[in-house]
Amino acid sequence: MNVAPRLNYHSLRSQKARFSVRFGKAWHLLTGVLSCGLLLLGVWSLFKHGAAGWLLIGLSGPLIMLAIWWEKDLKTAEISKNPQTIDDVMAADVLGKLSPQPTPKDVALAVAGTRAGLFLAVRLGVTPNLLQNIASENPADIEAIWQTAIEIWQETASPKITGAVLAAAIVKQLPQHDALLANMKIDFQDVMEGIRWYERSKELIEQRKVKPLRTGGIARDWSFGYTPLLSRFAQNISAQVSGGIMATKLDMHNSVLEQMLATFSSGGRQNVTLVGADGAGKTTVVAAFAEMLIDGYKGVPRHLLYQQVFMLDASSLVSSASGRGDLENLVTMIINEAYLSKNVILCLDNAQLFFEEGVGSVDLSNVLLPILEAGRLRMILAMDEQRFLQISQMKPQLAHALNTIAIRPTDEAGTMKIMRDQLFFFEAQYRVAYMYQALAEAYRVGDRYVQDLAMPGKALKILESAASCAQNGLVTAQSVDDAIEKTLGIKISTANTGDEREKLLN
Repeated sequence: MNVAPRLNYHSLRSQKARFSVRFGKAWHLLTGVLSCGLLLLGVWSLFKHGAAGWLLIGLSGPLIMLAIWWEKDLKTAEISKNPQTIDDVMAADVLGKLSPQPTPKDVALAVAGTRAGLFLAVRLGVTPNLLQNIASENPADIEAIWQTAIEIWQETASPKITGAVLAAAIVKQLPQHDALLANMKIDFQDVMEGIRWYERSKELIEQRKVKPLRTGGIARDWSFGYTPLLSRFAQNISAQVSGGIMATKLDMHNSVLEQMLATFSSGGRQNVTLVGADGAGKTTVVAAFAEMLIDGYKGVPRHLLYQQVFMLDASSLVSSASGRGDLENLVTMIINEAYLSKNVILCLDNAQLFFEEGVGSVDLSNVLLPILEAGRLRMILAMDEQRFLQISQMKPQLAHALNTIAIRPTDEAGTMKIMRDQLFFFEAQYRVAYMYQALAEAYRVGDRYVQDLAMPGKALKILESAASCAQNGLVTAQSVDDAIEKTLGIKISTANTGDEREKLLN
């Protein structure tokens, strides 16, 4: 797309942008209230005073039209279909604040009050003051800013040239921008990732707004069986995720979820075994699958809609039974209850504990294997990778009965994306905001020092613990280091002695 680095101040889109900035949300709300008030007053007057009511109804018309114009056109400010100049693709909240011949400093001032600009300030530390201090006051430099912004917009595949894109362009035009960003513990590629993070955040929010939930009506659960044992010994994952604040479904897990839908839609064995290291995301996949079914996502087969996923934790179930016989009876009753209810998919977490003898585990293969082979009850099993391989060697018949799906640990790029998506939960729960530097530091120290989990679990565990070390509600890279210090008892920055290194690595 060939867009000229030139601002057309008098274009129709520029004029609309200036009007929308001046009109603002407050005036939009006032217009809506006035139009509704005049309309209601007009209807009342129509019955009381006749023709006077028509006058009031007529006066409400222009206000209603203005409110609709704002909602359908000015608020969204879609880019031009055939953009020629930069104003055709610039976000209205920035475009509406620019003068006919802006300088880079004017652009920095316009960016300061936008959501995208504030996002970059909070997440990466590229603050309005920083931008104004480094921006030029020479109008001749503006073309270079426009050209850089267009290049960044195209490289990041952003819908529009937002305040974040313009902020990045101002930073990049500084000759010493690498040194400046290095002092902030980031580089320019991190700034680019910050722009993608902003667009991803908007996408998730919009998905939640428009997601059509086909809940099945008030009698959805009344048509199925009573489940007292499941309610006592299992977690209803579907109830926990249904209609939540943000979706648990991650792009990284799309292929796994498609495999699960295909397995449960086939006529074969109705089980899925998720095999992966602790922290690789098995529980997240189960939660995402439960949300797809209970909230009626598009693409879910009709016979799977509104099925509820109950998760049994093997370790707690084993500890609750007084003996082997009691445990076998309890598991049998739970399975029968799940089957008779007709709408339950049973999930066994730490399922390896049901297939081997040892401390905290009991071999119930004689109970579970016939059920898995028959395929009458839909089941999801989550197993540790190494333990699954051991069990497969000892019980080849069991391994043959399972439909396995591998959950692999994520690389750095995948882990960063998952962390960015999961931050909505952490920030809502702990009322903090995470900087990009905190995410990068969590990956670095997690990959190096946390040995009992795989990625992304390592990094997510550290991020969550870092919330308690937030400074004025902001979780920084230092907050992550402080959390590691509290957990391991060692300062990462001063881990120089042999004993300290050995403690951190083991």
